[in-house]
Amino acid sequence: MPSKCSNCNSFWLQATHTAPENTFNEIQDLYLFTFRSDYLSFGTTDGIILGNLNADCSYLSDEDFQKLSFNTDPAFSFGLKKGANSTSVYRNISCTYDNLILYKSIALEVTDIHVYNFSLALGKDSSQSLAISEHYPIEMKIKACASSVSREPFLTKNRKF
Repeated sequence: MPSKCSNCNSFWLQATHTAPENTFNEIQDLYLFTFRSDYLSFGTTDGIILGNLNADCSYLSDEDFQKLSFNTDPAFSFGLKKGANSTSVYRNISCTYDNLILYKSIALEVTDIHVYNFSLALGKDSSQSLAISEHYPIEMKIKACASSVSREPFLTKNRKF
């Protein structure tokens, strides 16, 4: 059902996981093909690619990261800076494997992008955290029409982890 708000735009989300041994090429392919195909499919280039991009540490050098078309094209931006620890709750590393790539127009509607460190927030040790995930989720706020936004909080006192 179309939104009745005149200031709301449609956008798409694409979850992805790049292979660590082929990260650079797979992210380049996302740049070359995803936005064109999603525009043809959804009628808009407004979108967010999100997931385990493996675009940090040993999988992608700082030099190669800077060469990515998503970094050289000013219409795009990464949601998190390199070095934000979005993964490996049980290892002593700080890598931004999980991230977002935002198209410029949707980037204006997305704020407060950050890693949710559930280990600290929920007081979990390494083994308890691993039972949830070895990756920390990325949270963000997306501006939306008030009439289409649920007011129910995700986390409640009754939710058990």
